[in-house]
Amino acid sequence: MAVKDKENLASAYVLSFLADHDREEAEKFFEKEDLDLLAPDLPAIINLDAASKSLRVSVTLPGGATNNSVWTFELPGTIFQNLTNVQGTLYTRIDARQLLGENEFWIQQYPSGVPGQIGRTVIEFYNTKIITAIFKSSNDNFGASGSGVWTGLGPRT
Repeated sequence: MAVKDKENLASAYVLSFLADHDREEAEKFFEKEDLDLLAPDLPAIINLDAASKSLRVSVTLPGGATNNSVWTFELPGTIFQNLTNVQGTLYTRIDARQLLGENEFWIQQYPSGVPGQIGRTVIEFYNTKIITAIFKSSNDNFGASGSGVWTGLGPRT
């Protein structure tokens, strides 16, 4: 992937981080100047119809923006659960123009820590080969963080 400038690379990296982490963790990990490349977090709603392979992400702002998408590829055995008006957050670059027009996306649904519940849904939106937004549902999710040490890594051939 050819990244034209440092600002695009930094914002893409922060957005990628937010796919798996919360804003609070990003604030501990990144410098303020990197976080300033993102717009304020936006409350959003997702509707997902697994049978028609379609999704709609609506940003809950006055005159709110909407993304309507359909997926054309899925890994064998993929099973998505329907979502109806599920709350979440949309993280975007500060330059909202990057969101306008056509896009590509990658969607994942994670298992819930509560049996019978739907886990977190994460959508990465791409435009011109760079990530421009992340939608993350507020559904239950689980994970852990910690620290460790790599040892024994030598030259790779």
